[in-house]
Amino acid sequence: MSDPTFDEAWAEAAASNRRNAGRLVTLEFLHPGITAEDVIVPVRAVAARRAYALRLEDDAPVNAGELVTFEPLGFSSSMPVRAANGAVTCRITIANIGGRLWPYIEKAVEVQADATLILRQYFKSDPDTIVFGPVVFVVTGVTMANGTVEGECSIDTHADVMVPSLKYTADRFNNLNG
Repeated sequence: MSDPTFDEAWAEAAASNRRNAGRLVTLEFLHPGITAEDVIVPVRAVAARRAYALRLEDDAPVNAGELVTFEPLGFSSSMPVRAANGAVTCRITIANIGGRLWPYIEKAVEVQADATLILRQYFKSDPDTIVFGPVVFVVTGVTMANGTVEGECSIDTHADVMVPSLKYTADRFNNLNG
């Protein structure tokens, strides 16, 4: 019986892809304090040196199915940790929040609410296809110091998240031989 959370064609393509093809890791922040004309304005970032126009999934909360711009931004996260109650959390750090990000931070501080963070990954060679995600997190416990913002991210409905499993071997995927 096939696993609906796993796409065999994608697994082969990902494992066979050139190592230097490059992935684009993106974050999209949604916060009720960041609005324009009473509509939430997403803040979109890509871990890259330049902006990228990437297509969102058809059921994205804002701009569904559209090609949108993700601005370059330095961010990192800790490894996820699973608590005894099953909740999965990690810390995200965004450096150098000045410039373009500062007006959004000021607006978010005015409204006491959790933010939503959506993680997506793309191949640089295919801006229309999300290769991992979207994974939706709730961001709480946000702190700011010395131009850096940190927050605790947790998966809101972790019971619904399924992680596919597949053994990648050099026999099955030739490019793994290096």
